[in-house]
Amino acid sequence: MMALILSALLLVFSLFLQAGLYRSAQADLTRAMSAQIQTGLAAYDLNLLSDFGLWGYRLDRIDPLVFQHSLPGHMKRHPMILLPGNPLTDETVLETQILSYMKARLPVIYVDHLFSQLDSLSTGSQAVSQEHTIHHVSGWLAGFSGNSARSAASSLTNGLFSQVEEVAAVQLDQIYRENAAALTGIHQDQELSSLLTMMPDFFDPASLAIAADEFDQFLNFSTPLLYEKACVAEYVLGQFSCAVLTEKKGGYTQPVRTINGRQMLGFPDDRILEVEQMITGVNNPRLAAKIVQGVLVSLRTVIHLADLITDKSQMQIIRGTAAAISTALAAITAGSVIIEPETVAWLLAVARSLKNGWSDVNSLLNGNAVSFWPGDQAALVNLYYADYLRLFLLALPRPLLLNQIGRQLETIIPGPFFTAIEIRTNWRSQELVLKGQYP
Repeated sequence: MMALILSALLLVFSLFLQAGLYRSAQADLTRAMSAQIQTGLAAYDLNLLSDFGLWGYRLDRIDPLVFQHSLPGHMKRHPMILLPGNPLTDETVLETQILSYMKARLPVIYVDHLFSQLDSLSTGSQAVSQEHTIHHVSGWLAGFSGNSARSAASSLTNGLFSQVEEVAAVQLDQIYRENAAALTGIHQDQELSSLLTMMPDFFDPASLAIAADEFDQFLNFSTPLLYEKACVAEYVLGQFSCAVLTEKKGGYTQPVRTINGRQMLGFPDDRILEVEQMITGVNNPRLAAKIVQGVLVSLRTVIHLADLITDKSQMQIIRGTAAAISTALAAITAGSVIIEPETVAWLLAVARSLKNGWSDVNSLLNGNAVSFWPGDQAALVNLYYADYLRLFLLALPRPLLLNQIGRQLETIIPGPFFTAIEIRTNWRSQELVLKGQYP
């Protein structure tokens, strides 16, 4: 009887011992897998992070022996499989990292642009007083919206605009009011009063913690599509070079800088016209720049043409010149070639607008700002070359733009880069899988 009891006890003890050894070995394997993942993710590329704010590692930089070195002596030769995952150039992965990098930076960048525009109002040949500036802005807006826009639309569309403008205005106003909160990315019911109306006690850790939590909630708003698209577009302008590397602001020539403050003038010689290549999808930098400049010339020509058509005094002069040219041509050819004066006037207007369009683009390429709408009243609305590139980037489909960013990154920093690691191993016919990735 005693022998049976001892045998049963030994059996139970051996079962517990086997289970304990199994759990211990499994825990050792899990710790070794975790160590391998952590050291792998820690081998991120420093240039990729410092220059572009992106996390990624190269497979050849990972030491696969960390897993074995982390195991006990009797398990040193246990095999494992290391699988890289989530390539950085994948659209979803790249978009997530760019949005994480730009989400809180975009408002600061736009505020900086705003102050730059305001600074341009008070610098130049002569300073402008605040009252005069406000009066000038209101007068320009009233004149442009009330006269220039209607005249331009009427001339260019033969009165089509006047037929739908009131209906369109009502619908646009309704759409704006319905989507105003969504466009800003901040819910209407989000409480920010405590953050905006009181300063934290900088000597009280609890007060600082509360303020930090409220500020974190403020930054963690839900970003709608418009805001996210603006983040991607601004990321391109802030990390990649374009044709203009210096801008003239406030009477000084200032170098264009990246988001983290580096001068784009210091980029390597092979990093030229990157933004233009992304916009056009052309790998040839010079050709891509010519395409973008051609589109810019067309855009500025249309703006000058619209302004010229709405200027009655200028059109009178052009029509007089056109009538003289038409008459002279008919006289020279003895009536065999007759061109209507209105056709000649249109050709003259287009030629003048095209000349002004070329002049504007050359000025933009030299780092100068150009008034968006021609004329004396438009001096308050100045756009640089980068501002037009921003409009082009916002017009591109987001998947296409992300694909172009990934392609450009691969040419700058050789990859491929990955953002996740998966470790697989077997223990007594059971597969163990552990995965880690950058946040």
